This record gives sequence, structure tokens and C-alpha cells, in this order.
Amino acid sequence: MEKFCVVLDTNVWRSELLLNTPNGAAFLFLVKRCNAKIGLPEIVEKEVGKVLVRECLKAAKPLKTLGPLIGFELHIDSTEEAFAARVTKRLSDLASLFRRLPFTHEHARGALERIIQKLPPNGPDREQFRDSAIWEAVLECARTEAVHFVTEDKDFFRHRDPKNGPAENIEAEARRQAHRIRVHRSLPFCLAALQEVGPTVDNEGVAQAIESALRGELSASAANKGFAVESVIHWTVQPFFTEQTGVLAMDFELTFDVDNLADETRDEARVVSSGSCFFTVSTKSISDVRKRLEEFSWRDGQGLLQKRKHYLFAETASLVFGGQKLPALYSFRAPVEKPEVR
Repeated sequence: MEKFCVVLDTNVWRSELLLNTPNGAAFLFLVKRCNAKIGLPEIVEKEVGKVLVRECLKAAKPLKTLGPLIGFELHIDSTEEAFAARVTKRLSDLASLFRRLPFTHEHARGALERIIQKLPPNGPDREQFRDSAIWEAVLECARTEAVHFVTEDKDFFRHRDPKNGPAENIEAEARRQAHRIRVHRSLPFCLAALQEVGPTVDNEGVAQAIESALRGELSASAANKGFAVESVIHWTVQPFFTEQTGVLAMDFELTFDVDNLADETRDEARVVSSGSCFFTVSTKSISDVRKRLEEFSWRDGQGLLQKRKHYLFAETASLVFGGQKLPALYSFRAPVEKPEVR
């Protein structure tokens, strides 16, 4: 495999909780095994701390208020300074894997030119200086090695839809570089592209175990919106190796059929739940289920598609930095071919 660097956008650092998720564990294993680097643009490094600290403060507030009522106490320092220190420490722990990409005058000029020409990640009514500068850093990185750029920002994709691939100018610029640039819409998509041979497991059995783990809380969430969760109608599970022998990271997406309990017309109702977890081969069990997104969709009385998305920040700030998550194991009986973990 050719030498490469993986540049993560701020939104990926946030959704993968500073790589503290199962997907993050798989990514770090792959980076180390391939002797690769994590590209860290200066703009991303400055922004990620502010974004995560803001999210942690937002998540910790209800826990501090309601925790005593349900017998839970937040045994960590949940001040802004404490969260900022934890972000700094996490980035420091990963520093040996970084290729830092300083923000330069050249990046600023290139970003400004993109804004003037209204080229993606900009648009007619969107001036994205920060995103444009990050792309300039990606282009600079590609002068010396191949780059995988991971972003959840739709502005980098054609017609603002990740399924369409990179925007035309982004794709054209990537092709002109000395080394290859690939743009991925999420960390799991990047992992799937980089992992040459994946582990073999009973994905259907794992999906059933994940369903059991999700159903209770998902049913409560659905009830609050006037829905009742029914059966799973579609699922995808993607396994990845981690540093721990016999423990895999599993990225998942489950789609449930739901019944409408409200008076209004809501046909073809569905809910999609996605996230990641760990799978232990020897015990055939999953743990550390991290939900990433819940999306309810339906068609209203006029036949128009309606969606309600809920992005989850690891449920609470303490799960990210405080280490207070209780282990939740969900076992199932199914044949599993033990993979040869590298």
C-alpha cells in the first residue's frame, strides 16, 4: 500500500468523539499498522476543541440537574476549563500520529479565490472560508503523499449529496495533484476503502444483537414522537479490525418500520438508527454501543417526505471524557468464524 495521510474534518472529530468510538479504535489501529499519518489542519485543531467543549457543556447540564433525581451523580469536573483540558490531553496523546498542516497565506488566498468564484465547498449563498482553507491544506498535503479526506460536510459533494461523489471542481483538483486524493463521506466509508481484507463474522447475528440493544431506548424516543417501533426491515453491519485481538469494531445502520399513533397522516413511517459498537469474537457479544444518528421519516397528507434527524453526542459528556459508561453486554447464539486479526 502506498504511503498515505488521512485528513479528518472537524465534523468527523466531533461525530467520532476524538476517535474514542469503536470506529475510532479501528481507525487508529489501521493508521498505526500502515505507518500512516493523521493530517491535522491548523484550522481544524483550533475549531475541534471549541466544538467539543460546547457539546460537552450542553450534554452535562441536564445530567447535573436531573441526575440526583434518578440516582446518578456526575463524578467529573464538568467546567468549560476541565473539558478543554481533556480535549487538549486527547490530542496530545495522539500527537505522534499527526502530520500538522499549518494555516498559511497561500491557503488563505486560495480559499478567498474559491469564495469569489463560488466554487464548492462554497455556493451562491454560502461563503465557506474555513472549509475552503481546509481543502487547500488537503491539496498541499497531496504534493508529497496520497491523501484520504474524510468529511461529513455536504458542501464538498456534487449537488450537496454525498451519494453523488465529490463536487466536480473538487474531483478535478484532486486529479491534478502529484498524489491521489480520495474524498470519503464518513469514517466508516474511509475504513472500508483502506481495509484490504475485512474480518468474517455472522453479520445477521450481530445485527440482531444490536437491535436488542437499541430497541428499548428507540421505542421510548419513538413514543415521544407519536410512533411505535415495529420490526427491522433493513440492516447493514460493517466489521473492522482493532488493536485488541478478538475484538472488532462494528459500524451499523438499522432501519425499523414504525406505526403512526398520531391523528395526523404519516404514511410509510420509518426510523433509521446508526452508530458503532465493539464485538467480542470469543463470547459472541457486543458492547459499548454508540449511537450516532436517529432519523424518523414519513409522508404527510400531501405525500411530501418529512424527516426529523437527531444527532447524538454519545448521550452524555461523561461518556466521552469521564469514563462513567456502564458496560452493556448483549449476547446471542450464532456461529461465528473467528477472523485472523492482524
